[in-house]
Formats: sequence, structure tokens, C-alpha cells
Amino acid sequence: MRNRFSVVADTVFVLFAGFFVFLWLFYYLLPYPFSLLLSIVVSALIAVFFLAIVRKKNEKTAIEKADLKKYESVMLDLAVANKTEKLKFFCSLYKKIYENVKVLKGAVFIADKNLAVFPEFSLSPVGKETIVKAVGRFPAGAEILAENFTDEEQRFSRKFGGAVKLTVGTEAFALMKKHDLFPERKVTIPETRKKSFKLSFSFEKKKAVSFLLFGSLFVLFSFIAPVKVYYVISGLALLGLAVFIRLFGKRTA
Repeated sequence: MRNRFSVVADTVFVLFAGFFVFLWLFYYLLPYPFSLLLSIVVSALIAVFFLAIVRKKNEKTAIEKADLKKYESVMLDLAVANKTEKLKFFCSLYKKIYENVKVLKGAVFIADKNLAVFPEFSLSPVGKETIVKAVGRFPAGAEILAENFTDEEQRFSRKFGGAVKLTVGTEAFALMKKHDLFPERKVTIPETRKKSFKLSFSFEKKKAVSFLLFGSLFVLFSFIAPVKVYYVISGLALLGLAVFIRLFGKRTA
């Protein structure tokens, strides 16, 4: 995720690169100084659009990372909690939604829906026997909560029709987040630096300035050179490469 300075620098870079591209384009379409003014306006609009996209992407990435970290922590806390603690927590959570909620027969019974919820978060698979017990205790309606279910468990649950529902951890977490209620913190997950694939190559970001300079000069020379095609193609290619290097090149300290 780019920091604020990097976002501004990249936006300015896109602004200048776009200006020279549109300056060449509008030069042959409009008389001066309209070509110059329109080049400035269009490149500025593209730079603003680029800035808005990057900022929105950065904000979304930050939220997703924060949610993911919280989700992993919650799932682990529930997995190591004992049965009584799980029932107590989910009883408190459902009481924020329904009026008549209580612990009954090893489940959180929601009388408003005639539904029994079994929090079965664990470090091990739920298992078919858990599904059978849930339906046996509350044949009118049972729901099992766990971080994940195997394909076999999901197929097995469908044999009971609508008598039992399997709810994964992401859905339970969304409910916790909505009502701002999370289980007691039991385990602290240490910070780890995860390796992620990033599009990059041998060029360093700072070298993009050189490509921008040479590309701009080639575009400017195309206005006075007798053979314009060479300068136009070279200039536009260098400007495109400059933007690409600036956005995806290696960042040096």
C-alpha cells in the first residue's frame, strides 16, 4: 500500500507524462494556445482520477487488512474457548437481536425463531456426529457455527433438509462486527511479515524520471524534426515506460 508521499509523487508523475502525450495529440487537432490549455486540463483530470482511484484502493486495502487480522484473532479465540464460554458469548450476542434467548441443552436457544444455535468453533473439523446430535436435540431447527465446513459435512447436512443450517465463520464475524461484540481475547497472534507477489522488475522507480525526461524531449522534438514518426513513437513509448516503471518498479531506500 502506497504512503501519502508516494501517492502524491505518482500522481504528479502521471500528470506530467499525460501532459506531453496530450500536447502532441492536440497539437495536430487544435490551434495554439487551445491545444496547450486542453492538454493541461485533460492531464489534470486524469491525474485527479488516478489519485481518487489510488486513495480509494488504499483505504479499502487498509480496511480489509484490519478486518482480516481481527477475524483471524476472533476465530482463534473461539477455537480455544471452552463450551461454556462459547455459549455465554453467543447468548450475549443474540440477545442484542432477539428478546427471548437462553442456553438450553448445550445450545443457544432463540425462542423468537424456535432455533437452536450450536457454536462449534474448534481447531478440528466439526464431524458428522455433531450434525446428528444437533438435529436430534432440536429437530425443529438447528444451526451450527464453525469457521469452516468440509464438503462432506455440507453434503451430509443436506440430507436433513432444512432441519439444520451450517454457518461459516465469516457470517458469524459479520454479525459480531455489526453489533460490535467480540469474544474475550485469549490468544495474541504475533505480527508476521507475509510474502506477497508484486509486479516488479529490474528497473528502480527513481529511473522513471529519466525515461520521463527523454520521452518528453522526444515528443517536443517531434514538433520541429523533419521526420516526426520516429520521435513520436519513441517519445510515447518512453513516456509509457516511465509511467509503468514509476508504478511497478522497485522501490529503493
